[in-house]
Amino acid sequence: MMLRWLLPLLGGLPIFGATGKDTEALSISFNDHVRPILADKCYACHGPDPEDRAADLRLDTEEGAFADLGGYRAITPGDPEESEIFWRIEATFKVRYRSAAEEVTKNACFCFGPSSTNNDLYKAGTLIGMGKHGIFEGAWGNVAQGISMNAGFKADDLFEAIITIDLEHGMVTIRVGETTIEQKLPASLEQVSYVGIYAKNTQSEFSKIERVK
Repeated sequence: MMLRWLLPLLGGLPIFGATGKDTEALSISFNDHVRPILADKCYACHGPDPEDRAADLRLDTEEGAFADLGGYRAITPGDPEESEIFWRIEATFKVRYRSAAEEVTKNACFCFGPSSTNNDLYKAGTLIGMGKHGIFEGAWGNVAQGISMNAGFKADDLFEAIITIDLEHGMVTIRVGETTIEQKLPASLEQVSYVGIYAKNTQSEFSKIERVK
């Protein structure tokens, strides 16, 4: 989803067009400016075909995109933070964790992806037994192919991780203490349907995952 183009409709950015020395606000039309973007990105699941439509949500019509969905709307004109589509593009989560075992393989990660299948999940957290924080994709065997940074911590420390998933720019960021790591996400990841926790062959204690933004 291309948030930078949806923001004018949502009210996040003013758009102006120059005519000589004057500037004037451009009129934003759902059919002319927003619908083509939704058609490219969203119609496979939220288009005119009722058999393929997910969650009974239509985004191919202005009525469907602006409809009251039971206390929220997919798009709320003039108010991006009240638009559910805004929160589906970027989200920030907080989780605390620590090792609860003595095994050499100690790790604790936040995970997210298009499904709950392990190979589809991205892991962002702490490779406790390796003395690193990191991000990697798929199974534990792929950890060396991810991005990690050495960090000065004790194996029994309590960690607090802040993870931001930014689908518009295709980026995930994790911040644990003074360590910040970013990793590019593939263009094929257009939605996140699952978030959870991950600990490979070890016992780790996790707090409840909290969405902070």
